[in-house]
Amino acid sequence: MLDEKDFLRFLTAFGAERILFGTDSPWGSQGESAAFIKNLPQVTAEDKEKIFNGNAERILGNVF
Repeated sequence: MLDEKDFLRFLTAFGAERILFGTDSPWGSQGESAAFIKNLPQVTAEDKEKIFNGNAERILGNVF
């Protein structure tokens, strides 16, 4: 898992529109990873929504 500094560097470099939260990682707890992002005060609620939901919905459309 990235530390706060590295995550914020990725967010700044690529933008929230290009980051997806995924749960297919065998290296750590998905709950801890989600809490890490949710608890970053530098990341806006709008960007968190994109990372956790919006980007996947935009990319995949309404498949379900």
